[in-house]
Amino acid sequence: MSRGIAAYAALERHLASKDGSGLVRERYPAASGDNAYSYEWPYAQVHIAALDLAAVDARYAAEVAERAKAREHYWNAGGGATELPGYDSYPRVPYGSGGDMFYDENEWVGLAKVQLHLQTGNSATLARAEGIFDLVSSGWDTDSTHAAPGGVFWTQANWSQDRNTVSNMPGAQLALRLLQITGEDCYPHWARRLCYWTDTYPTTGKDKGSRTVQHVWINHLAGVSHADARSGCQVRQRAGPGRRLGAKAVSAPSTTGLTPAPR
Repeated sequence: MSRGIAAYAALERHLASKDGSGLVRERYPAASGDNAYSYEWPYAQVHIAALDLAAVDARYAAEVAERAKAREHYWNAGGGATELPGYDSYPRVPYGSGGDMFYDENEWVGLAKVQLHLQTGNSATLARAEGIFDLVSSGWDTDSTHAAPGGVFWTQANWSQDRNTVSNMPGAQLALRLLQITGEDCYPHWARRLCYWTDTYPTTGKDKGSRTVQHVWINHLAGVSHADARSGCQVRQRAGPGRRLGAKAVSAPSTTGLTPAPR
């Protein structure tokens, strides 16, 4: 606990923007040309750190509220490529011009919203987590001609068509957490679908050209093979939801296979 408190204090001391926005800088010391604020992914870690500290020390409740408020600077109410709202990768006006929308980042935000709901009972944060899952499910690949068809894309940006473990398994985790809280029937369906796709295609097998591994992501690019570089990050993300689903996690969804189904 003492190390966590000291680490968070150091983060505040060196990375806090101190301009009233509640945002943080990307790194310390800042370098020439750095953005004024961090991207969403690093900010997510700050928010989750505050949540974890508040879970064991009530003095951090105000810090959680400030971090949750500042996170909304990334909120894109107008929606992205699928016309559903979500969090951009960089703060929006007046703190920035926004950025590409990433499904994995939104999944982590959704999990943080679930944690905040469980710690505070705030129903609005649960509603936001459910809305984020709608966004995630809208990112499912529906092109059956793709190598390893199905799966949630990593980003809505047109410069990447990757579908990978980090854009699918946190989504399965989010579906399971929402199932535990709401009991809605759509969530086990999606959790199994996401797990099934990840278990079916992203492997280190070298006998299939559509199975590619690159750094900590497993990327599906038609006709391209990369050297295996499987990491603990993938393994942990694959294992968590699978343990909760049990044997059903590796069985094909019983309804429409890998085709998407609306909530």
